[in-house]
Amino acid sequence: MVKIQTKLMVFIIGLVLFLNAVSLVLYINSINSVEQYNTMLNRFFFLNNIYQKTINVNSAINSYALSSEQDNKIKDTYQKQSESLRLKQGSLIEQLGNDQNNILIHNYSNMIQSFLDEGSLAIQKYNDHNYNEYYNHVAQTGKLAQFIQESTLTLINNELTNYQHFYFLMNQKNSYFRSMGLYIFVSTLILCIMFTLWFSKGITRPIHALTAAARQISRGNFDIRFIPVKTRDELKFLTDTFYNMCKNIEGLIKEIEAKSELDQLVKKMEIKSLQNQINPHFLFNTLNMVAKMAYVEGAEKTSEVVESVSALLRYNLSKINHTVQLRDELDIVKEYFFIQKMRFGKRINFIDHISHEALDCPIPPLTLQPLVENAFMHGVESYEEGGEIQLSVSMSEGNVIVEVKDNGVGITEERINQLQQILDDNSKGKLTETGESNGIALHNVRRRLQLFYQCDDVMEIQSLPGEGTIVRLYLPYSLYQKEPTYHVQTAYSG
Repeated sequence: MVKIQTKLMVFIIGLVLFLNAVSLVLYINSINSVEQYNTMLNRFFFLNNIYQKTINVNSAINSYALSSEQDNKIKDTYQKQSESLRLKQGSLIEQLGNDQNNILIHNYSNMIQSFLDEGSLAIQKYNDHNYNEYYNHVAQTGKLAQFIQESTLTLINNELTNYQHFYFLMNQKNSYFRSMGLYIFVSTLILCIMFTLWFSKGITRPIHALTAAARQISRGNFDIRFIPVKTRDELKFLTDTFYNMCKNIEGLIKEIEAKSELDQLVKKMEIKSLQNQINPHFLFNTLNMVAKMAYVEGAEKTSEVVESVSALLRYNLSKINHTVQLRDELDIVKEYFFIQKMRFGKRINFIDHISHEALDCPIPPLTLQPLVENAFMHGVESYEEGGEIQLSVSMSEGNVIVEVKDNGVGITEERINQLQQILDDNSKGKLTETGESNGIALHNVRRRLQLFYQCDDVMEIQSLPGEGTIVRLYLPYSLYQKEPTYHVQTAYSG
């Protein structure tokens, strides 16, 4: 993750380094130009100095003969000027020499050397009182001085020509630097504007999106779209966290709604079970008393029926808010089988096929009894004989499969489609004029199983008119089998 502070620091440091680099280049070029200018100016001063010293030396030589023997001022002037000129001549090649004027400088240096030599000879001849030779050498020094002056003017003229070229290049370079400075200023301004727009959009766009999403959430709409952020900074982390938080809240709300719906369904089942209840403890005690009285009087069948009714009623009232095991549901269904068997005798036959490894499967209470009751009421209740209801429980690929099968009148395809539509639309069913449910039991069982197991495919209905109906439940339950699977078959016959 690249932090926003890091982006700003990198941009500012980069901009400062760039501007400093440009300033350094301009500074170095300015120093080079000043150094070149100073070098050319020093060359002018150097040539002018040689020119002046040549005049001074020549004047001192001419005045030497007119001075008295006691006049040491002219002698000292000659000595100083000639010595200074000799020093200048020694550094002439170093100061002015280059590939273009190498020959001219050497000739100029030799000319100065000859001038100094002739001057020395003139002074020597004068001291030897050889005045004719003195005047000859003085004449030679005058000619050499004139040649030196002319050569000096030629060199100065060459330097001026070079200075004109230097001045032209310096003006051209200054114009280039001015243009470069303008371009750098404009480019830097555009770069700063582009960076500001990009940086501000990178911050404001996610913030605007988060603000819009927050408004939707404040209105109760948690189904927001994912906010795409291309940058990898704190804002991306913030938007991802905000999106995940919204999805978590949405999931929690759905979970709460599902639990609320489950509670409502349970309450409806509880209300249905408690419709005719006056006092549960009084009713249980009364039924137990009737069962004992029947047993004492020798009516064992009556005692068993009363005990079954008491167990059925107690289960429906006490287990309504608790998760039970499949074995508990099977036990209460057997009690229901027994009561109906005592009522209808040989007209109805009940058969169960139970796999013991599935008995520990957790299941919502009052799941199997409504299915068996439906099979009896809508399937085989009208039969005078040969009615059969089968209950089978088996394991397959981690699922517990429960089938309630009857050989009753069956259901037409149109009715199956209606029931399927009721189940798919989460319809709550309707009550007929006789008070019988029309889809309530199936819807209630299916919806509670969906909420309990958190999956949709939990119920399947198969039926053909005249061939009976099969209601099949798929309960997701994984169990490590510790012993071989076996089935117990029990038949209730009159």
